[in-house]
Amino acid sequence: MAAMCAPTFEDVQAAQTRIAGKAHVTPVLTSQQMDRRAGLQLHFKCETFQKGGSFKIRGALNAISKLPDDVRDVVTHSSGNHAQAVALACQLTGRNAHIVMPDNAPAVKRAAVVDYGARVITCESTQPAREAAAEATRAALPKSALIPPYDHCDVIAGQGTMALELLEQVPGLDALIVPIGGGGMLAGICLAAKGIRPDIKVIAAEPARADDCYQSIRDQQHVLLKTYPDTVADGLRTSMGNLNWPIIRDHVDKVFTVSEHDIIQGQRLVMERMKVVIEPSAGVPVAVAMSDEFRAFAESHKLRSMMRLLSGVLLVVAAVAATDGNKPRIWNDGDGNIHINSSQTGSTNSRVFINGVDVVQELIELQQMYEQYASTLLPRVDYTGNLGCTDAMVATNVTHLVGNIELANCGGLQDLQGLQSLVSVSGNVRIHSLGALENVDALGSLTVVGGYVSIKRCRNLPSTLRAVVIALRKHTSCAGDVAYCGVI
Repeated sequence: MAAMCAPTFEDVQAAQTRIAGKAHVTPVLTSQQMDRRAGLQLHFKCETFQKGGSFKIRGALNAISKLPDDVRDVVTHSSGNHAQAVALACQLTGRNAHIVMPDNAPAVKRAAVVDYGARVITCESTQPAREAAAEATRAALPKSALIPPYDHCDVIAGQGTMALELLEQVPGLDALIVPIGGGGMLAGICLAAKGIRPDIKVIAAEPARADDCYQSIRDQQHVLLKTYPDTVADGLRTSMGNLNWPIIRDHVDKVFTVSEHDIIQGQRLVMERMKVVIEPSAGVPVAVAMSDEFRAFAESHKLRSMMRLLSGVLLVVAAVAATDGNKPRIWNDGDGNIHINSSQTGSTNSRVFINGVDVVQELIELQQMYEQYASTLLPRVDYTGNLGCTDAMVATNVTHLVGNIELANCGGLQDLQGLQSLVSVSGNVRIHSLGALENVDALGSLTVVGGYVSIKRCRNLPSTLRAVVIALRKHTSCAGDVAYCGVI
């Protein structure tokens, strides 16, 4: 049982082997502007580019891949990211997902869960309600398994693969700054990072409004939040899990808390300076890195090179932008309530301050930033039909192909440059022509394939194009079998 287990460094290593080729190896980004602001060398592990949009697929895949074959139904409870991860992992492994989500879960995340084919059960937005609904759902399903979002040994081990991967990419890091909610990711990273480098500092980053980890470390006992916290960092509202507490207690070097204002500013900073879209929870470790308190800690411990985790999508902007295309209508009714796109009547004060934050101005500026970002994206162009040796150029600038790509036994050189905007293919991709392979770099935007991928005839490719094929394998999500040049 999960309550009796104690995950180890070896469990994290086994998880890395188990999910290899199923979860993406995500990039690490740097920014000179961010370095100058923090006064440190920063590295950003971008789990926002992970399958499902967050690191959660690591733990979900590891846990679900270990289930017996006769377990066909998987149950969990989550406000969003773990829900999407379980739904996607079940889709990839041919199982049924049953997801309990609180009634205040972001609509964007709920829609994504449904899109992955999961069944959604709504409950009240409290931890006991979530757990009770999940257990009731599991009890009603014979031969089902409950995979909680963080308090599970296999989930913890899966999340820890981030640190194994990161320390291979950037071996010389002095410290890791990790956001903390339920603590599965932080516990897994502690096991992995300290298992490789016992001297590395692991820093927990937490919203001040959800500071149970800070209180627990301070009091040296597991503190649970009495109420569901009201923080913009919706992914960090949950109290720390029972399995995670002793790992975090024994391995975390310091806990920093940040205000709502600083979380929003951290989120904005990444979007403005790095052009990466993140959710508020990922703004928490950024806010810590930019704080005077952390700078003093880094100086006292002679820290120079840091890692931050970036995960998820910008939900507040997406929610505001998903209106009728006009600026969001926001007003104060005079009683301290804020209304966004409400049909009720009330006063039209142009400014509302909450804890010193000008909410209206923040939302308007984020909306403007979103519009500027969205304007740089290519328009969607759909094409229905199969592309063969003679008609690859028919679909110039297509972004979504409903059909197959079939380039095999072609007599001449195939120019694929017309497909350089292609993002998804609903069917199969089969490239067995040397001429097409010599232009395979044109498929650098391809990220989703609904069928299988088969690429052959790579032996005579120059090393630069072999690297393109390898990159294509790493960043493309494929529902069917994959064969990339045999050993690549």
